[in-house]
Amino acid sequence: MIFHEKLNLKFDTEAMQREVVTIQQTLGNRIGHGTAFGGWALQSQDGDWRSGFEKGGYYRAEGGSLVAWEKTLPVQEYSKRTDACVGIFAEIIDELEEKGFYPLRSRITVFDPGQATMWHTDAIPEMFSVRIHIPFITNLDCRFEVEDVGAVHMPADGHGHLVDVSPMHRAYNRGDTIRMHFLAQVWPTNYSERFIVTESQKDISSYHNVKGHKIYQQVMRDRAKG
Repeated sequence: MIFHEKLNLKFDTEAMQREVVTIQQTLGNRIGHGTAFGGWALQSQDGDWRSGFEKGGYYRAEGGSLVAWEKTLPVQEYSKRTDACVGIFAEIIDELEEKGFYPLRSRITVFDPGQATMWHTDAIPEMFSVRIHIPFITNLDCRFEVEDVGAVHMPADGHGHLVDVSPMHRAYNRGDTIRMHFLAQVWPTNYSERFIVTESQKDISSYHNVKGHKIYQQVMRDRAKG
């Protein structure tokens, strides 16, 4: 299974590091999912940097059943730029839009040391659901892992990375320092050599249209019941 691709696109990680300090000074501390994972939304449904961090997707509970998080809106609703979308981060979104990635629900994510997400899925295999990660602070003990497939470390060397979020996956930071990434849902039709949208996926296209979002919610509800 292909779940990761390193892109031949590079961004200024030092500028990202400087900008996030300014954002924190201007807007205050990050909002998060508990104490381990959070950040600032660069795109949201209402232009508020906090609301773009609402949870979504399904996670595996004890016993193996799938349990829904709080429902999110279809991802195309997360398109309004927030007060955090400034400087280099606004430039990154501009460039991704110019190159045909159609970035949505862009965020600065902060992952604390010694933490891990639960196993979860953000889509279903029938859908095309890919995100871009641009690490700008990390350590060698940070990984993105897909169940029964493997794990990958994404270095903070400026390159963008695509990951498939439809299989069961998790992320972890087993290092001693934080991990910070730029993260967005994308549709990388022009630049990806590995993630090719099939004809059957084009119609529902993951979160990128309302029909796909409704199908996703119904399929996952059915799986949770089973």
